[in-house]
Amino acid sequence: MYGLARFRRGLPCVVVAVAVALTGCAGTVGSPGTGTRPPSAASAAPQLPTPIPPLSTEVGPGELSGEVVSALLAFRDLGPVAFKENYAGVSSGTPASADVLVIYLAHGTDSVEEQIRQEVGLPREKVAFVEAYQSLAKAKVVEEALWADLAALQQSGMKFVTFGVEEDGVVGIGLAGASDEQVARLFEAYGPYLRIDREAEEPTLL
Repeated sequence: MYGLARFRRGLPCVVVAVAVALTGCAGTVGSPGTGTRPPSAASAAPQLPTPIPPLSTEVGPGELSGEVVSALLAFRDLGPVAFKENYAGVSSGTPASADVLVIYLAHGTDSVEEQIRQEVGLPREKVAFVEAYQSLAKAKVVEEALWADLAALQQSGMKFVTFGVEEDGVVGIGLAGASDEQVARLFEAYGPYLRIDREAEEPTLL
């Protein structure tokens, strides 16, 4: 049994934990949704993209009011449906979030932001928008492709500790050590919006 867990920042009720038993044989690892060739091993030192900066771990002072908590929980469910092309996530863990609902949007516009303000029903000063890399819907496609290919990737030598979609539409991946070649394979197969931590610690099995 090998465990994988993904934890999000913010309210305890937003925490996601997943444990799975990993079985199955190795298969071809292809680009999400394409069924094309597997990522090739680089013959020379791979050129890795500039790492995506980590999400801020700073937290605004004080606690969230009941109205902001209610709006956060409601929009967490509404956003992926009503604003599928834009919604990436909600957060209470940024410096701007001192009793403010922080909403991550991909390709947000003034019109979309105004529609969202009307939906959440909060005063204007209690809603903040942050630019996301891609929508939750697109990030989920990458996450699902990783799940489908996980056994093959592990058998190729990658040691996954965690992975999951983060608030800004990036898929965070924790690896217990990884070569440049392995990291390059992930970017080649799953696109540019990966936040890879090569120093993740493997869980201790008791």
